[in-house]
Amino acid sequence: AMYDAGKINGIHFLAMEFVEGETLAEFLKNNGQVEPTQAVSWLIAIAEAVGYAHERGIVHRDLKPANVMIDKSGKPIVTDFGLAQCKAFDEEEISVFGAFYGTPAYAAPEQVDGNLGPVTPVTDLYSLGVLLYHMLTGKIPFGGSVITMMQQALSTPPPLPSELQASIPANLDAICSKLMQKEATQRYQSAADLIEDLRQCFDPNKVIKLPKSHRRPSRWVLASLFVGLLAVIAAGGMSWMYFSKASLPLTASQQIHPLLSTGSFWKGRFTFDDATYHDVELQVNDVTGQIIHGKYK
Repeated sequence: AMYDAGKINGIHFLAMEFVEGETLAEFLKNNGQVEPTQAVSWLIAIAEAVGYAHERGIVHRDLKPANVMIDKSGKPIVTDFGLAQCKAFDEEEISVFGAFYGTPAYAAPEQVDGNLGPVTPVTDLYSLGVLLYHMLTGKIPFGGSVITMMQQALSTPPPLPSELQASIPANLDAICSKLMQKEATQRYQSAADLIEDLRQCFDPNKVIKLPKSHRRPSRWVLASLFVGLLAVIAAGGMSWMYFSKASLPLTASQQIHPLLSTGSFWKGRFTFDDATYHDVELQVNDVTGQIIHGKYK
């Protein structure tokens, strides 16, 4: 909280609340990760504060563990609105075209590439997704150099939290995934919507749907794809070959490694017993999981 502002002897000052505690970044450094129920409780409080700012036309633009204080009572407090954008001012007054504002590991795609759209309250929600991911797993979703992280933010779905920590509930996988969707329109559209799901995420009767970008084909779909692929490979040639659904079982020695997915379209790489690789593209029915068509090279 800010209590006063003014100028003394030509020097501007702000009088603010003193928060005794540690940053969330320090907590994560010392503890590795946050237990899921605690992480959800903290994110609800953070989202309430961020939502309050959004309702007043303010976008934080730099939400990260270093900008969240955990006070002595265990309450999270959002700090450092130094990069905040306010609707009361024209964009030209507070930003430079093409400039990057934020922290790469927590930045939304539209912060990385301004051509994707404007920075809006939904941009902050992406950062909350990374924040939740970091609390649950003890890791940020993307690593490497700054450039690598930015490229991944633009094009690569991160592993689900449960792939790093098996005990993480499926509903938290879904919430993280929805928050970190590449397309802003596919994310939660308000802090209130996010908070509603967070408050119900441990309810055994509540199922939060995993976004399409993180759905995986079922085992029988992968088996069907493999068999269809064998058939066209046997026909010879290395040009793109088209195939459709078959239904024979997949043997233990034959493994399939999905590479990426976009909606119902999949790209993957097949590893055969002789260690050869074949890149695959296919389209899957979102409802039945059946292969509509595919091709390999």
